[in-house]
Amino acid sequence: MRLAAKNLFVLGIVVAGLCLRFTALDKKVYWYDETFTSFEVSGYSAPEVSADVVTGRLVSATALEKYQRPAPTKSVIDTVRNLIANEPQLTPAYFVLLRWWSELTPDSIAWIRALSAVFSVATLALVFWLCRELFSASRVAYICVALMAVSPLHLLYAQEARPYSMWCATVLLSSAVLLRAMRKRTAFSWALYAACAALSLYTFLLSVLVIAGHACFVAIEERFRVTRTTVAFLASAGAAVLAFLPWPYRGEHSGAGNEHLTLLRYAVKWARSIGVLFADFNLRDYTPRAALMPYSAVVIGLIALCGYSIYFVVRNASRRESAFLVTLMCSVAVPLSLLDLLTGSSLAVVTRYVFPSLLGLQIAVAYLVNAGVSGDLVPAAGKRAWSWAGGALCGIGLLSCLAIVRADEWWNKDPDNYILAASRTINAAHQPLVVSDAWFVFVLALEHRVGPEVRYQLTIQPRIPTVPEDGGTVFVFRPSTELKSDLEKRFSMVLVDSRAPLWKLAGPAAVAHPNPVDRS
Repeated sequence: MRLAAKNLFVLGIVVAGLCLRFTALDKKVYWYDETFTSFEVSGYSAPEVSADVVTGRLVSATALEKYQRPAPTKSVIDTVRNLIANEPQLTPAYFVLLRWWSELTPDSIAWIRALSAVFSVATLALVFWLCRELFSASRVAYICVALMAVSPLHLLYAQEARPYSMWCATVLLSSAVLLRAMRKRTAFSWALYAACAALSLYTFLLSVLVIAGHACFVAIEERFRVTRTTVAFLASAGAAVLAFLPWPYRGEHSGAGNEHLTLLRYAVKWARSIGVLFADFNLRDYTPRAALMPYSAVVIGLIALCGYSIYFVVRNASRRESAFLVTLMCSVAVPLSLLDLLTGSSLAVVTRYVFPSLLGLQIAVAYLVNAGVSGDLVPAAGKRAWSWAGGALCGIGLLSCLAIVRADEWWNKDPDNYILAASRTINAAHQPLVVSDAWFVFVLALEHRVGPEVRYQLTIQPRIPTVPEDGGTVFVFRPSTELKSDLEKRFSMVLVDSRAPLWKLAGPAAVAHPNPVDRS
């Protein structure tokens, strides 16, 4: 490719990536985690919701909807308290910003998700700045921005109402500010690093590992001596950690990564995390093996490329460049992998938890592609081949992103993709009623997809709700073993969809009672 053509290609890729981040934001199911985000932002507490709607009485969709938008009677303080009570492993910066953001147009899923898309756009500018601070060759920055613009992984989290896009932005910001502080060596630049590191901690708890990685980089760069730079970093990092200490994290973890995996399954998940940086074919656990073969070949090639990129960086980049990239790649992935080895957990294969390591890997690939394109890696005759290789990486990423925005379902929302089929069945029914004794957030996730005429009857164990006899269609959603067993004694229950925990009641109606029956 000629220089002008290359520049136009990179520009086109970046523009396409920017547009795709804001395309079809409300198309995918608003799954459990996102529903929980909206509940946190609302400011209501779980006991308040239970006392209001989880009573066994019939409630309308309107009664549930208010727990998915900011409450006028609540404040940011209530949002923070709610987060501490429910998910203390998630720090509050994103949720506070989302509270203010969602108050502008609180009824739109697209608007709620758009904040993540904005942060994802910011990551493109921030990774450009980071690469300009780190590398002498400006072309690395352009290549890295192009690769990230059409990365399926970045697109998936740009369209999800969770803090991971903001976390990427703060990791890149704090890293770029660190490099700048080491170059400028001024009190202001180090104070700025302390502020950015604290912001990253308040965005996601695992930022503490990123700061530890920064510490390793500074130690290597200063040759393990106590210098002014070392002291300045320790003071700045210490100030950031001190600023974070008021957050009342109790060492609990209620998120993903608690699954025990075989070594083979663990390796497959790691391979997928690396592969989805560049290509995503929307494969699931139940995908036929014949369809897995082409993607497996692509992933093996991508892993080989990434492995060689790390090798090339270590062998050919400057001491500063290689030390920074290696410490960034190892910062989260290595500690979580060791923890998995010791405890049998699977934290390191939860892709979103190792975002900083994947960012470092993506930058390393950009460095390799630049070396090939510039002729530093191979003779001049090979420059065209590397140009086409870089174009192919961008092309397969763009095709993956186009497939993501066009699809109704994608693997990252697999726990709740059944909601699409379930909601269609409920919406087509006559006077639908949804009965459930599941945690109310599951019902709120379903409520986003069903019509406003749907009624709900929610309760908690061991209460068994009395189903009204009014001629409507009754569905039972995510019932407990006790509720399902009780209803099966009085009704014929028909499973609506093999993937959905939704049953339709048939047979004789129950005798109506004015109050729920307490079987405790």
